[in-house]
Formats: sequence, structure tokens, C-alpha cells
Amino acid sequence: MTTGERIKFIRQKMGLSQSAFGALLSLSKKNIIPKGTVSAWERDRNEPSGMTIILMEEKTGYSARWILTGSGPENAVSRYLQSFEENELVRSQLELIGKEGIKKIITKYMELI
Repeated sequence: MTTGERIKFIRQKMGLSQSAFGALLSLSKKNIIPKGTVSAWERDRNEPSGMTIILMEEKTGYSARWILTGSGPENAVSRYLQSFEENELVRSQLELIGKEGIKKIITKYMELI
């Protein structure tokens, strides 16, 4: 699957048109990402900017790494959980509250940012 195919997958999974997806990723109502730009991404004719990829991660929950490369956890929460598991200091806390507790904390945090 290419970057464009993954972007299309995300958009379709969210049930959004290309226009609505562009609006979701726009920083302001005055500078809405046009449908044609989203179409170009999906057809791998153009790539979104780094900032747009970050917004895509924040707004959709899919990790930037997965969007760009197809590797690593698809879900941003899974990516954060994986990085926590790799940290020895956090690993002991995981044992106390469990993975589901950590997922809830990360999900709540992502809603706030």
C-alpha cells in the first residue's frame, strides 16, 4: 500500500469525502485544503507537507509513521503505548495500571491536544 492509498484508506474509514477530509486537515476556514489536493495525495501525485501529516495524525488517530511508510503501529495510541513499553521507568507503571489504563490515559491526552 502506498502513502496515497493509506491516506485514501483513512479518509474512507472515516466516511469523509475528499472535500470534507481537506476541511478537517485545514488550519483555518479561509485556507481549506481543496478536494483536488486530497485527490493528488491519494493518487501519489503529490505528498502532504510534514505539518499536514502531523495534523492527519492528530485528527484521525493514525500514526504519521504508518501513514508515510506503512510500518509500525497503524494507530497513534498503539505507537505511544509501544514507546512506553520500551521505556524501563514506565514499564513498571504499566504493570500497576495495565495496558488498558495506559490506552485510556493516552486517548484522553490526545483529545486534549
